[in-house]
Amino acid sequence: KFNENLYNDMKSRIYELTKEEREFFKNKVKDAKDLIYLLLERQEKVLKVAEYLVNKQKDFFLNSGYLNIITLKEIANDLNLSISTLSRIVNEKYIDTPKGILPFKFLLGKEGVKKGVFGTKVKMLIKEMVDKEDKKRPYSDSEIEKILIKKGIYLKRRTIAKYRDELNIPSKSKRRSK
Repeated sequence: KFNENLYNDMKSRIYELTKEEREFFKNKVKDAKDLIYLLLERQEKVLKVAEYLVNKQKDFFLNSGYLNIITLKEIANDLNLSISTLSRIVNEKYIDTPKGILPFKFLLGKEGVKKGVFGTKVKMLIKEMVDKEDKKRPYSDSEIEKILIKKGIYLKRRTIAKYRDELNIPSKSKRRSK
């Protein structure tokens, strides 16, 4: 915080200083004001990104839904920030939410993205497909793969099998009802 009292005290005695001391004082005051301005600007950008992420992920926070697909490029364009600036803003920053303290990167999906899609979202899509499938003729992993491709989600069959296992969804033959 800029100490106005100290500044005013020094300013009132500026003519007691030598020319070099006055120049030094002016430079340090300018440096301090520049630093304060940059810190406030940084705080404003961090808050802007946090608000953006919360608004984009409302379903996740309010309805226990899954995370939406968000890319750094999309955020950078919407908030008029460069991708490198945005990357520095989200690096090692956390947000306190009703779901706990989460890293910004979690909400961006940087680590969980596969070809632009969150693993959690894909898992939820697989679960929805299996829940709605005809129990007499359930989908195979290959059929799920083809349905996902039609939705623009490209995953290998073995990845689908892995996600299905993680969701404790049995294989096609074990899901079939007679």
